Amino acid sequence: MNFALIPALFLGGPVIAVPLGLSLLRRQTFDKHQEVLLQIARWVHPFAAIGVVVSFKMLPGLLAAGLTIPWLLLGGLLGLTGLLRFISGGWRFPTICYSAALAYLPIGAVWLFASRAGINPGGFGEPIVLLTAVHFHFSGFGASILAGEVTRRLPEHSWVQRWIVLGSLFGTPLIAAGFVFFPLLKMVAIVFFCSTLVTLAVMQFVLTRRMENRWPRLALQISSCSIAIGMMLAAIYGITDYFDWAALSIPQMARWHGTLNALGFTLCGLIGWWLKSKQENCQ
Repeated sequence: MNFALIPALFLGGPVIAVPLGLSLLRRQTFDKHQEVLLQIARWVHPFAAIGVVVSFKMLPGLLAAGLTIPWLLLGGLLGLTGLLRFISGGWRFPTICYSAALAYLPIGAVWLFASRAGINPGGFGEPIVLLTAVHFHFSGFGASILAGEVTRRLPEHSWVQRWIVLGSLFGTPLIAAGFVFFPLLKMVAIVFFCSTLVTLAVMQFVLTRRMENRWPRLALQISSCSIAIGMMLAAIYGITDYFDWAALSIPQMARWHGTLNALGFTLCGLIGWWLKSKQENCQ
């Protein structure tokens, strides 16, 4: 398979997912230092996103990597904001989801830099390096923003709220650790994260039943249905890969799971909640 699809999917993160996520974060409470960092990140974002897009017009190397440095800066600003929020008491539900989303961005930015520089961290080559950047932008940042939007509308400290928050906090890093260290951990982490995201999708779909405006409702329903299918594929991949049955290859996962997760679940979900927030602001 031609891996050209992977950069195309990734670019949806810097260009669409991150600005939508930052817009939704305006509804959250930050102290003055965190708000300053967020505001600087919003100023930096357009230039950083343009640099990332241009970097994919050239072969990996010093120039392509250099163009992603502003994105590293943006990731650092947002990661520092998330860290400060954790330190200042951001461990309450569902605040923790938004803080985790911010903490994932610098990790994704580092892997993007490595990909554009042609570096193979830990001996991993392409497309794994870029796919890791994809996961931390979508399954990390994007899905955690969605988790925050859903869990803040659920009964406080209910089991379903706790389960979704646990997935937001530990799912992506556990999968990454499994790829690096233990195949068994990778399989267990994938199944765990799949179950939390499917729970998130079900709750998100249930919440749409109360929405009168059809456009946010439709976007969120597409998001929920997409992740249900995408996570089924991920679970099949995780289990069969561990037992060396090879039911799904990485190219197939990039084509089907990647498209459903990035475009269907994350982007449609963020668009849906963004439209919903605009509707609420007008009321």
